[in-house]
Amino acid sequence: MKKKWLLIFFFSFLLSSCEKKISLAKLQDPLSPEEHFQLGLIYYQAGEWEPAEQEFKKTLKKAPEDYLAWFYLGLAFHQQKKYQKAVPAYKKSLSLKPDYAPAYNNLADAYLNLDQLTLAEKTIKKALELGGENQAYFYLTYAQILFKKQEQEKACEQLEKSRAEKNLPEAEKLWQENCR
Repeated sequence: MKKKWLLIFFFSFLLSSCEKKISLAKLQDPLSPEEHFQLGLIYYQAGEWEPAEQEFKKTLKKAPEDYLAWFYLGLAFHQQKKYQKAVPAYKKSLSLKPDYAPAYNNLADAYLNLDQLTLAEKTIKKALELGGENQAYFYLTYAQILFKKQEQEKACEQLEKSRAEKNLPEAEKLWQENCR
């Protein structure tokens, strides 16, 4: 009889400690990947890059195949000028969604900021090839790459294309400074 009570006591102790561990796990991170992602977007839109980065990392811990979370993690790194970290985040986004032109554009910009101009130009051409609603930004990025390569005339051609697509203040400023 004592053995039976001992076993019951042991199992109830074991069960209660498991419940505590389970509730601790829930307390440590009760948010879903989508909730972390939405929180990351809120931080990102508020210009809070470090908390955004942390939320996107939490998203990816729970949903490692989320191409948008990888993309936004790259953006958070990019905004903090952590270009070396942005590159693999954009690449991972592209490995999950190879036709996502904005990731090519931002990867090209990260390469530009790392002075990897050959990779930047190759990458932006892929974004331009894919096209989409952000084409004006892609032309602008290409123009910035060409300016850095000292290819003024070609850069101005890309700015013209950007200006024809959309009125971007940054494209207009570059035009005024370099192409008139």
